[in-house]
Amino acid sequence: MVIEMVGEGKILKITTKAKRAFQNIMSQDPNIIKENDEFEFQVYKHDWKISWEKGNRAVDLAEGIKDEGYYTVSIELCFYCIERCFESWIMKKKRTKGFRAKHGDVFDLAASHNLITEKCAIGLRTLWDNYRASQYYRPYVPTKKSAERMIELARTVSEFIDERL
Repeated sequence: MVIEMVGEGKILKITTKAKRAFQNIMSQDPNIIKENDEFEFQVYKHDWKISWEKGNRAVDLAEGIKDEGYYTVSIELCFYCIERCFESWIMKKKRTKGFRAKHGDVFDLAASHNLITEKCAIGLRTLWDNYRASQYYRPYVPTKKSAERMIELARTVSEFIDERL
């Protein structure tokens, strides 16, 4: 049996195709989307709402894949959801079109805007620093229970933010 290796040329070719696909959507102009393609969800006028939608879709996906045994990815999606929820609130409050914070810094920003207390920000930051980063970059293997707890946290944060948007 001969195993054919994938060459770097194939990676470069597909990278170029991916770049073109992203370039076509950067303006969020529905007229640019070609036949046989579609947006993930309705294009919103407000960037904060896009961030909000992405975060909530992530936790929905986390719930589904957790039941298939994908605990690491489920947890990653929960942290993504939590960050996007806080970012959406900050974006709406500041009336900004874009927002980027380093992972974990969004909790401190939420506290600085009086959305959450410093104690809550420290708790979330510690969770991110000690568990997300350590678990992801180390050989630790998460459990179903840890994924379930993160889904519970992500949904609770989402509800908390939703009540304040």
